[in-house]
Amino acid sequence: MYRQTGVKLKMINLKSKKVLCISHATLPNIGGVEVYVYDLCEYLSKNDIEVLLLTSDISSNPGIEIVNEKFKILRIESFTPVKNYPIPKFWRRDLYKNLSLIYRFKPNYFITNTRFFFSSAFPLLYLKKRPFWIHIEHGSEFVNAENIVVKIISRIFDETLGKLILYKSNKIICVSNAVQKFLTHLTKKQTSVVYRGFHSEQYQLVRKKREIITFGYLGRFSKQKNIENAISAFIKINQIYKNTRFVIAGGRFDLQRIKVLSAYNIENIGIIKKEEVPHYLNQIDVFISPSISGGGLGTSLVEALLSNCIIISTPNEGAVDLEKYIKNRGIIVKNGSIEEIYTGIKYVIDNFKQINKTEYADPQKTFTFQKWVDGIFAKI
Repeated sequence: MYRQTGVKLKMINLKSKKVLCISHATLPNIGGVEVYVYDLCEYLSKNDIEVLLLTSDISSNPGIEIVNEKFKILRIESFTPVKNYPIPKFWRRDLYKNLSLIYRFKPNYFITNTRFFFSSAFPLLYLKKRPFWIHIEHGSEFVNAENIVVKIISRIFDETLGKLILYKSNKIICVSNAVQKFLTHLTKKQTSVVYRGFHSEQYQLVRKKREIITFGYLGRFSKQKNIENAISAFIKINQIYKNTRFVIAGGRFDLQRIKVLSAYNIENIGIIKKEEVPHYLNQIDVFISPSISGGGLGTSLVEALLSNCIIISTPNEGAVDLEKYIKNRGIIVKNGSIEEIYTGIKYVIDNFKQINKTEYADPQKTFTFQKWVDGIFAKI
């Protein structure tokens, strides 16, 4: 858990208010939205704002979790008919008891996250005297599922309930310019871009010189994240440049796969905790973001920049928003093909010393907690 640094909120009208934050998932689940939501709630709670986070639970451990005096998490028992898309178990009596807790909480603000989850439609249940509704959008494209049925159903949801969520919300925040551009397909309402905040001092660790160039990846192992093409590209590289290493975090391969990959100096360290991320990024020289689609603003991509890693990225996961920071500190390749990622890795190896000597834009002032929260609650 990140240590607070004494920064206080400037919004006088937010003091002593109550915020109901809604997300399909949060920690300990791994993912950018999960961390985004948790960090926002924790920060608000430590600035004298009472926060209740409504989220789903599929591990048979629903109920109330008390994070601190001002921050509680209400986990609703759910099931996942489609992977990563939880739906509350409507037939359980406990669901309605838990929902009554929300009404008694009497929030002043709703904050929903990403339009294509059922959880984001919860504020629609308030037919009268709905609190001020802030919707934060993280998606930059329509759901691109492998299953064609899921893809069709998701598109129908987007064109109906998704549009209604955007229409009924009082304020729409986009986590990147890519998200804002995409939302023009779903709403004509005014939107604003607000980048999330980080405790940048957590990433400013002393870097040690290494004899071997270490590449890294941190994230899910989903098809969209495209880790397999990154692995294939690195295997080709390692056969030529033996003085290289690739450390993969965020998921776990089976033992046989790990054994095969180790022959090419690829190490799979599995899932790491949120508080371990700065240390992990400090152990790598180059961060690879090979995503082939979607994503608003990659959390691990920004964290890698704050950690002074060299970057190899596709244009996805908000990399275009970060172009001025990646410039002189890496390369944005054209796409997530094996050939393009290979080209990016080779470019970095061939220019490794020069890149480390070149000055580059510092992202710390852009991604502060103060700017993040001020941006969300500005002009309300």
